[in-house]
Amino acid sequence: MLHQWLRYKQLADDELREVLGPLKGNSSDGDSRRRKLHLGQSCDTAGGERFKPVSMEDGFLFSAKIEGEVVCNMSDQDYIHNHKKADRHLDHTSRELTIGTYVIHSNILRQMMELFSPHVHGLRNEEVNRTDMQNWSACQRTLFPKVRECLWKMVHGLDGTPQNEQALGLWVCLDLLYDYLEIFVSLRASYY
Repeated sequence: MLHQWLRYKQLADDELREVLGPLKGNSSDGDSRRRKLHLGQSCDTAGGERFKPVSMEDGFLFSAKIEGEVVCNMSDQDYIHNHKKADRHLDHTSRELTIGTYVIHSNILRQMMELFSPHVHGLRNEEVNRTDMQNWSACQRTLFPKVRECLWKMVHGLDGTPQNEQALGLWVCLDLLYDYLEIFVSLRASYY
């Protein structure tokens, strides 16, 4: 793996640096071998501190090597992998996820799909009754603003829907996941 990362860095330096800037590091899906490589890259070769953690305010990161004022070998996990993992928790009744007293579960999405027409929320059956756990586009569609708008209407009983305060937990969860993805894919939003 290290030889691939070094090759990517060389290609990025040779071909893309002038257009995109420097390559800061590689993403990982949390594989222990890649994590060891991340930590190894951030080691202080002079025998000092093993690695310098990057504060959570700067992103979802493991660590980075800091040379003077220059940050290099920045490491993070793959946001697509993380999103699919977080989204998968919505389907398990044995894993009780709550925000405050509000349960977070895909059954609330099913209720929303019954209350609103498909053109209002934009979801299809495969987003809620998943068979392919690697389907990232299905995960992305659950984060549509239209879905969160419908959930908000359910929470407050707007547009003739019966009020369901339990939808608030799912609304908050999906809003947080949306913000998490925006950090990595938005062309306008900054880390801040």
